[in-house]
Amino acid sequence: MNALQIGCFTGFTKLNIYWFYYVYLLISARGPIGTYRSPRLELQVKAPFQRNVVNAKSMSYSLNKKNYDDLRYTDVYVPRILVVVVLADDINSWLYQSEEELVMKHCAYWISLRGEQELPTGQKSKSVRLSRDKIFNVEALESLMKIISNGGAP
Repeated sequence: MNALQIGCFTGFTKLNIYWFYYVYLLISARGPIGTYRSPRLELQVKAPFQRNVVNAKSMSYSLNKKNYDDLRYTDVYVPRILVVVVLADDINSWLYQSEEELVMKHCAYWISLRGEQELPTGQKSKSVRLSRDKIFNVEALESLMKIISNGGAP
């Protein structure tokens, strides 16, 4: 929904590398936003079913090594970020839809792991901290797309 509000389109990319299969949400804009036309951003979206990962200033999410590596590489053409959607304690109360409205409770946070350190040999996962001030909303997406369209990366 955030993408549509700023005139972007969404789709899915499928990666089948080294026998691993992952799906990213792809957000792309059309036309000029900054220096470069049609910026794109890939999102690896996760949704933990426990809310105890959230504290006053941040939340943590554990990524397996493969997912962590996919997000930390700097030699990708389309920038990637991690988006963690916090669900309600009761999964049945997380989403409500009627003819008048679509309501999703709680929110999503984002982080760029681009350029992060490689994990030590033998480490199979990494707990990452997402700051609660990095809410993935319309303003954040618009800012990210502007950064990308001006040649930067989140």
